[in-house]
Amino acid sequence: AKKLNVSFVPLKLSTALKGQLPIWTHLGAPPRTYNKRLNACLQNTHRIRTVKDMKQMCACLPEHRTHHPGSTCQCGPCKEDRTQGCKDPHKCAQIAADIIKKLPPKFEYTTSPAKDSLTLTHRRLEKNARAALSRQGEMTFDPSVTAKTDLSECFRIFADPRKLTQAPALRMQCLGTGRQTNDAMLEVFTDGACLDNGKENARCGSGIWVAPDHPMNRIIRCPRPTQSNQVGEVTTILVTLQLADPLTPLKIMTD
Repeated sequence: AKKLNVSFVPLKLSTALKGQLPIWTHLGAPPRTYNKRLNACLQNTHRIRTVKDMKQMCACLPEHRTHHPGSTCQCGPCKEDRTQGCKDPHKCAQIAADIIKKLPPKFEYTTSPAKDSLTLTHRRLEKNARAALSRQGEMTFDPSVTAKTDLSECFRIFADPRKLTQAPALRMQCLGTGRQTNDAMLEVFTDGACLDNGKENARCGSGIWVAPDHPMNRIIRCPRPTQSNQVGEVTTILVTLQLADPLTPLKIMTD
């Protein structure tokens, strides 16, 4: 894992997935978040394991109308916790709240990811699934960046540790005024190729073609160190997106 820079790098997490993260080995927790002595009761008596568990621990006491700060509180939750062996439920709730507050914005459990209104409809998702299965037809790019299904989909390989961030991904807004989306779709043909693919001396390149003498036409030599057919394919699509007008519907023809 270390050799391939395997990292847990979600762009955005749904509230449900945030709650599933292990709290005691949380990747987003800053230094000095935990204290072995103070956290012992939360771990051993309250059996806190996940972010959701921790949030429930620090949220239940303040919401109880009869709760009073202190170790002798007679409210229902405090009595229940004391029967389980906790000597000071209120103090444990405060410690839990402090830990939750230290988590960075990307992993903050109390807020839901900002809606970008760009997630595909179920009909388009089903159409994409059919096209992928048959390996024919058009697929509409899914712009959603919020992980909702499983934490396993948030792991990436070859991630550059220097470029990882704890800030949640937010879509850039168009600041221009008076600009309208172009109606005409731009059709772009892309392809990547590699000589000696899979070998140490592999050399890959890419090509972009729109129309004769079109300004977006390109022949691209992919920079080292990584050279493969897949790199060539991805590079040509990346360059296409960089060159195209962001307000023009784009249809990329690729294999």
